[in-house]
Amino acid sequence: MKYDIKQRIGFLFVLAVLLACAYLALHYLWRQGKVTRVLYEPSITLVRVGGIPVSPEQVNPVEVMKGVPLEVTCDVVPPTEEGEKASYAFHTASGKTPADRCRSDLVFNGPLDGEETVEVEYLITGPEGQTRQAGTMTAKLKIVASRQFMRIRALEEPSGTPISNLLVPQEVVPYVDAALALKGTAADYAVVFFVGRVGDDELMLQLRPAAEGAGAVEVNWAPVKEFRQWGQGVGGYVAWPGGAEPGSGKKSPPISVGREGAQREAFEIYAALVRSDDVGTLLTRVVDIGRSTDSEVSVSVKPLSLEEIKAEAVDGWVSPPLRVVRRSASGAPEAVRVEPPAPAAN
Repeated sequence: MKYDIKQRIGFLFVLAVLLACAYLALHYLWRQGKVTRVLYEPSITLVRVGGIPVSPEQVNPVEVMKGVPLEVTCDVVPPTEEGEKASYAFHTASGKTPADRCRSDLVFNGPLDGEETVEVEYLITGPEGQTRQAGTMTAKLKIVASRQFMRIRALEEPSGTPISNLLVPQEVVPYVDAALALKGTAADYAVVFFVGRVGDDELMLQLRPAAEGAGAVEVNWAPVKEFRQWGQGVGGYVAWPGGAEPGSGKKSPPISVGREGAQREAFEIYAALVRSDDVGTLLTRVVDIGRSTDSEVSVSVKPLSLEEIKAEAVDGWVSPPLRVVRRSASGAPEAVRVEPPAPAAN
């Protein structure tokens, strides 16, 4: 039987498609088998530095305090063969620290603001005493001063857009982080905010509309959340108004930087640590709520001095002021910038 040229081309095309499909199917099965083997092969899956998870794709270094013992741990896929035993080694600039489990308190003594690494090595010893390396993972670190602190780390617009400079709209959402030795749990504490003009010692407590049925206003407070350890009983905490989890779809209630028409004026923003149970008491002491008509409520806020705020705060913990300048109503850039002071220890 003879085939004409069109039939031959058609046959070759179908054969090529079948071969391509077979290749893709075999490649898929190979990849799936490789992934399955990885899931069961002994390996390091994650390293934690002070409770902060570090993956092989780490971009930013983890801050660690100079000279302070800090817990470093890892998650692993355990040995699968009978009689095998796991051991570990932590490699730092100070040397090698062996361990029977993937946990060690390590001290980093590099120069301040310098970078170091810690490499975690996973070893498996067989029943006959032979040892093999099952995996390694390295975490990048940044050395910072050993001290407690509380600071306003960043600002966002109510829409969630980060503010890259200190020219701000009337409403902003502050984000606070702190390294503190707190007694009890993070839920026992809250952060409240105060705003005032630069040079004035009159700082206004920040409020927000109250939940339905709870009154006219309430303190715009931020729940404190622990996210890491710094070592020696010092925990790492974060707080932002409302405390809505990222990705929840809930918006954080903003604080107000001055009134309408305060463009190009300089303000200072403070964050103060208080006990959660004292938030309501602070509202009662500072805010006077009256009723002007049956349908209108008047709210009068008593300004506090910085010393009065420190007296209200737990152990006097108030952040250094974050100095900002109200941008113009159009939002156009202006040649004005007020540098914030460096975070200082309490």
